[in-house]
Amino acid sequence: MLIDYHPVGDVQIDVNTTNNDLCEYYGCTYPEMFNYDSLANVDDGTCIPVVIGCMDDSTPACNFNSLANTPDSTSCEYPTVNYNCDGNCLNDSDGDSVCDEEEVPGCIDILLVIMMRPLQMMMAHVNMLKIIMIVMVIVF
Repeated sequence: MLIDYHPVGDVQIDVNTTNNDLCEYYGCTYPEMFNYDSLANVDDGTCIPVVIGCMDDSTPACNFNSLANTPDSTSCEYPTVNYNCDGNCLNDSDGDSVCDEEEVPGCIDILLVIMMRPLQMMMAHVNMLKIIMIVMVIVF
């Protein structure tokens, strides 16, 4: 079978030619594109732009980019241990915003501590007055 090709004039060339310049290879012909095909000599409109981003979906990374087609593992951001990507506890059974793994036994209610401080100071003064009264009774 012969194809009609006109590089300089009317020349009939066999389809089985070894001259690759006469063949049309369809694909993306833009080197800056993700799917650039160095063999393509006819652009077929299928070029896909390069999207660099975090592609680690195994953890998952907080900034995983499902549209990325070129990995940039140095830009992946991971949550702190015991927290999710929004900074919330993964396990907080009592709802106090302190992760169960970081709970400290005993009273840690900050409001109660603030309310107890004046009472503790007053009791210290009462105890001091008691000591003064005992000393006064002994002396007099």
